[in-house]
Amino acid sequence: MTPTWGQVKGSDASPIPSSAQTLSDSIKSILATAPKVSSTIDQLDWSGIARGAAVSRGSSEQTQMKRVASAISDLKSAVADGGSALDSMIESLKQTANALEYDFFEVADDWTVTDGYNWPLAFAIAADDPATTAKLKSLQAQRAREAEQNSVSLKRRATELATVDKQTADAINAALTSISSTAPTAAGLSMGQGAADAEAFREGRATPTQLARLRAATQLTPAQQAALDRGDPALLPPGQFKYLQSFMHGMDGLTMDEIEQLGAKLPPDSRSTFNGSIGDGLRVISTPGVHSAGAGNQRGGFDHLPDQVQTLLRDHPVRYWDKHYPGARGSFARAEVPRLKEFDALNRVLDDATPGMSNGSFVDKGLIKQAAEIGAAREILAQSHDQGLPGAEAVASAMLTHASHDSVAVHDAVTGVNMDDLVESGHRYDADDHLKGLLNAPWRDNDQGMRDLLAAVERNAHSDIPFANSQAGQTASAISHHIAENVSDYLPKDSQALGERNPGVTQALADLLDEYAPNMVGVPGDVNDTSGFTPLSRGDDVDNLFAVLNSDEESAVSFNRSVLAATAQLEYDFGRTGQAEYTEWASRLSHSASDGVAKWTADVYADDSKGRTLFSDIMNDAVSITGTDVADIPVFSESFGPKKLESLLFGQALTAEEYYQQNTDGETQDVHADVRDQSMLSGQYHSILQGAIDAGEVDVNDPELRDYVQDGQLKSMEEIYGEGGKETEGPRFNARAQELIPQGFIDAWLRGAEW
Repeated sequence: MTPTWGQVKGSDASPIPSSAQTLSDSIKSILATAPKVSSTIDQLDWSGIARGAAVSRGSSEQTQMKRVASAISDLKSAVADGGSALDSMIESLKQTANALEYDFFEVADDWTVTDGYNWPLAFAIAADDPATTAKLKSLQAQRAREAEQNSVSLKRRATELATVDKQTADAINAALTSISSTAPTAAGLSMGQGAADAEAFREGRATPTQLARLRAATQLTPAQQAALDRGDPALLPPGQFKYLQSFMHGMDGLTMDEIEQLGAKLPPDSRSTFNGSIGDGLRVISTPGVHSAGAGNQRGGFDHLPDQVQTLLRDHPVRYWDKHYPGARGSFARAEVPRLKEFDALNRVLDDATPGMSNGSFVDKGLIKQAAEIGAAREILAQSHDQGLPGAEAVASAMLTHASHDSVAVHDAVTGVNMDDLVESGHRYDADDHLKGLLNAPWRDNDQGMRDLLAAVERNAHSDIPFANSQAGQTASAISHHIAENVSDYLPKDSQALGERNPGVTQALADLLDEYAPNMVGVPGDVNDTSGFTPLSRGDDVDNLFAVLNSDEESAVSFNRSVLAATAQLEYDFGRTGQAEYTEWASRLSHSASDGVAKWTADVYADDSKGRTLFSDIMNDAVSITGTDVADIPVFSESFGPKKLESLLFGQALTAEEYYQQNTDGETQDVHADVRDQSMLSGQYHSILQGAIDAGEVDVNDPELRDYVQDGQLKSMEEIYGEGGKETEGPRFNARAQELIPQGFIDAWLRGAEW
């Protein structure tokens, strides 16, 4: 992520290069000590098998110590070289920005430079002196050019700083990973020690030393965690990996609640440490991306979990049966979660674990799978409330909250990849069935888990980490295609729609998917700062998806607000680039915004007048954008500001009837859909013209624009309409703008409408 001016202003990287020198003594000490191991053995007066073993071990130790020294040397180089580069770049940026501010320029946090000189006062002092006024205007224009040039330069240099910063961090993390793979995290980590510690905990005689050893064995270093987050393997020292293997299988035969109870045998202040270590260990050892650095290339996986935890996460959690009630005809379908107590125990263990530990663990994937299967059971019986157990929906929601910290697990559970270990032999994991169970479950007041799950995907939608960015896009894509292709499950004719059944889930879904609305209609990821999303194949699919998101009014307003903002952004980009594809994408989005709302309102109300009112309410609220909402709008150009936003997007506000019905044949249209309507074109041409002006393709001082420019800026549509109103001034503005903007807008818009 590009650093802001505020961050750079407060940064000082000068101590970094010198700190690298502190590693020199460690390198020298290790290299000096390494030969002494073998030489000491050689000087001993003994022989035979024992001496041979000692010589072999000494040689191995010497090799290992040299590897550690080499890894530390790599760390030293990464810190020294990267620190020097960062220090130079930071100081250069500071000098330039400080000099600009001293010269009455203003440098914003995003490195945009503007002229802060008090020109009104200067012109007032010049009074009516033509020569002085001319000089001031010339100087003002010169400073405007300087501001623009420095904006470009500072932004480029800040981006380069971010690149060097990431390269330095990657080099340091690689060196730390190498060090951690050659040096154990704690003494005594071995397969035998893991089995012995597990037995001690089972028998209630574990010592503080054994608890500390368990804690050390279940942790990842920051470098190892960063590797998993990048999609790379995390290398564990062989002893740590073997310890975890043997310890976890030392828990075989114990149910999850029995494992949790082992902590009850410890002193009160140690119980949360035990639980947290168990939770972290379960995740680490079940993560395929965790590899042993030793021979054999062992890796984490589902089969390393305790056997009863495996069945808890694999076997179908719900038991169905028919119950007959005396005096009633027939029987009633009922369901229960027989191992709900164990799921609840696993939640409590994870409450004390480290959120986000590991990435891609089968524990988190199993939690999502089982929560989906619990959610799919429509009539879960409340279980033994007299025993203090929460209901199944609350337990399942907590399971999802815990799993939401694992972005790879969320991706795999939604897309269906790497999930077959979690189903019984002879079966395949069905991603669509499980996603339907998650979305359509009657969560009622227990929807926090689903909200957390969807929010976790949204957080990575524009991640600077390519792996995380792509995984988020693939997850959002799978959800979008699933809903579009199974719309009858979410807008059923004979029961509640998704937004009526689960309004909170629908709102979280809209917050996630508005990040990808442009991608749905074909906008490439590099335009939208996303990746991994596969466009929907046709306009009807987009309409269906939008209709589902409109089934809760709050999500409908926020989602359509973002879609309409993205439409205006694409129109602006057409003006900036002249590329017709931007207009086609804008047209697709605009039509689906309208058709999606119309489809939902038509499904809700057979009475056309009520449907029209609901349509108007949603679209009116979507258009009513204030400056506080700008941060929530995706694909939003830096050149757009809150003051320009509403007029730039929509011009003068339209009536409800204008939103609902634009053509004489009564077909529903949205605010952009009918390019034959002059008032609609005005808002669009305004966006396009602004883009052309910002790109330098149109001179803001062109005489043709004199009626539409004030103080070097394009007026808002409200100002352009003025007293003449949109009926008079709109067509006049359109005719003038059409001569200046790139050609082909209307043809491209109509092509997009046919998608």
